[in-house]
Amino acid sequence: MHRGVFKRKKAARAEASLLSFKLGYINLMITLVPFLLSIAVFSRLAVLDLHLPKLGDDSESVALQGANAPAAAPFALTVAIEEEGVSVSNGPDRIASIRHQEGKPDAAALSTLMQKLKKEHPDTKEVVILSRAKTLYADLVSVMDACRSVKGGGGDPKSAQSLFPDVSLGEVS
Repeated sequence: MHRGVFKRKKAARAEASLLSFKLGYINLMITLVPFLLSIAVFSRLAVLDLHLPKLGDDSESVALQGANAPAAAPFALTVAIEEEGVSVSNGPDRIASIRHQEGKPDAAALSTLMQKLKKEHPDTKEVVILSRAKTLYADLVSVMDACRSVKGGGGDPKSAQSLFPDVSLGEVS
């Protein structure tokens, strides 16, 4: 009879232990699920959509003007963040150099230049931004913002005009 009581107590302790584990697991899930869902919203807001540059030439898009005439080179906008300033170029041809203001890229001057280039090349959407390994993240983001869009583009201060939305990143060698 003494053994039957001991087995019942042991079974009751095992059941209580299992119940406490289940309750602890349920409490953990009740806490974690809302927390993880709230983080998922903020992580989506922090993601920038970047595109890789296209490699190779599209034979369909190249149209020769004549037998001896060279094909017009496509506009390949490149913005390089350097130590003394930001240089903007079209392939090997330098378009402009904008000096840093107080140690930071001059985003206003760069935005003005990007608006001018967008008027000259309305079909271009790609920009390659090159930076050094020691470039500050805030500087890189300000240059990306100046290249991607300008606020108040259509006269409405709340709207944004798209300039060069397809951003590719690289490193200055």
